[in-house]
Order: sequence, then C-alpha cells, then structure tokens
Amino acid sequence: MVGTVGNESAPWSSTAQIRGTGETPTKWRIPSSAFQEALQDTATQSGLFKSVNSDRAADYQLEASLFSQQATLPWGSYILMVGAKYKLIETASNKEIWSGSFYTECEASSFDILSGPATNECAMRKNLLQLFDNLSRLSL
Repeated sequence: MVGTVGNESAPWSSTAQIRGTGETPTKWRIPSSAFQEALQDTATQSGLFKSVNSDRAADYQLEASLFSQQATLPWGSYILMVGAKYKLIETASNKEIWSGSFYTECEASSFDILSGPATNECAMRKNLLQLFDNLSRLSL
C-alpha cells in the first residue's frame, strides 16, 4: 500500500499504518496482496483516519490477517466464507486499543467458483465493512 490520502473531515485526527496478510492462494482463495490492497482501500474510503499508509510511522497501526477461507456446497451453490482477525494498536504506547475477529460469507454459483479469486471478494468486502463499522464506534 503506497501513498497517503489526507482527509480534513476525518473523525480521528490521526494517521494509520495498515498491515494485512492472507493465506497462500489456491484457485478461489484471496491472495495476501489482494487482501492488503482491499484493506488499504477500505481504510482510506472509511474516512476514519486523516491519512492511511503502509510504509511509515503513524499514530495507529491496524494489523489484519485472514485465518480462514472456505467454500461449502450445501444445495448446488457454493457458500464462500472468510474469517479475519484485526488489532488496532496505538503506536506511541504500543497499546492495543481494539481487537476483533469476523467471519463473513457470500453465496456463489458453480460457474463463479471456477472463475478464480474474485469469487471470494464478496465475503472479504463484507468482512472489511464489519471491521470499519466497529472501528467507527470507537472514540479515540
């Protein structure tokens, strides 16, 4: 994640450093690079931080990792599931401000599952939206 985006109306007058990791990609799994990029984009679009970056010191560090990516076939369509855990750390004190884990899912057709990593994007986006919904409720 490169670059800094300023937001004068950000509710938190701070910056965030984003670090995200994912599992080893298979045909339909989300690669680490895609998770990192989606995390960066969602953090920037959330407007919670004055700026968002991954390459320099910031007021907060958001750590994220995918711990589960699964597909099940219950009734002729796939249910794609993503589990991710997150930590928000205040860098000055190295204190964990918030942590949480979310498990989200989306349905996909047999055709969708064959198209590759994008088929799990819906579940990943839901997970990130849940993360930033929770972070928006913090008063920092």
